[in-house]
Amino acid sequence: MVNHTPAGTLSCDALWFTLSQTSSSSSSSSSPSPPSQPRPSPFEYTPLTPPTRLPIHPQTTFPLQIISPTQQHSKPYPDLSQEKDSHQEKQEPNHVSLPNPITSTSNKKVLGRRQCSQSSSCPAKRRKLKSETVPPPFPWTTSKRATVHTLDHLLSELKLKTISGTLQCKFCKFQQDIQFDLVEKFQKVTKFIEENIHEMHDRAPDAWNNPVLPRCERCGKEKAMEPLITKKRNINWLFMLLGEMIGCCKIKHLKYFCKHNDIHRTAARNRLIYLTYLGLCKQLQPERPFNL
Repeated sequence: MVNHTPAGTLSCDALWFTLSQTSSSSSSSSSPSPPSQPRPSPFEYTPLTPPTRLPIHPQTTFPLQIISPTQQHSKPYPDLSQEKDSHQEKQEPNHVSLPNPITSTSNKKVLGRRQCSQSSSCPAKRRKLKSETVPPPFPWTTSKRATVHTLDHLLSELKLKTISGTLQCKFCKFQQDIQFDLVEKFQKVTKFIEENIHEMHDRAPDAWNNPVLPRCERCGKEKAMEPLITKKRNINWLFMLLGEMIGCCKIKHLKYFCKHNDIHRTAARNRLIYLTYLGLCKQLQPERPFNL
């Protein structure tokens, strides 16, 4: 093999020979020479040769089959969607999903409401409405709730001069029947309204808010006897008007009266008492200008 080197440069063998001669001369001058060793073979440069490429067989590296055009028309590609559906059908019996109790109950309620709203056969839940007419609990009351006859009808038609009622002790539950003169007591109430209507300012005074109750004859306690109230429809409104005891009623009783007489009932307790007094007076004498 011939090494082509330019002029003025040393080849690899010449460079190695000069270095070995200088090192041997320096070592021989300083110390006795050791026994000679075999010299290695000179470095030879061999250029790299490209590797030989073997022929590639298509079936060895690409295992897919090459389909001819005739086979494509005779054997079409399989439908993958049908295979997925069949695979899911096979796996469905093995899959078990537990229902969530919270979501299932809520879904049932929603579905039930939708079915009731859509179907006409499902009756809607309605609040039971009470009838406006009831059997008259007293001879001086009408069949309408919380309504009494007029004063002329009571005096001329029914021939009533006194109105009776029952009082009960708040402490010993002793009951006592009392009668009031119809004309005398009603004139007392109307006179009080005429004298104090401008000072009331649509509010009941203290005499109506805190009525003076009679003393109990059994236990002897003062301000103990109050009107007996069992049910709202059985309240003796005329008896409490004549005795000026409407202040003993609770708010629910006052709202009951205002409701069935078309009076605005969203107000304070003293205003509800005021409206109840004037409403009863208007029922007894509709011709008089009671301001409601």
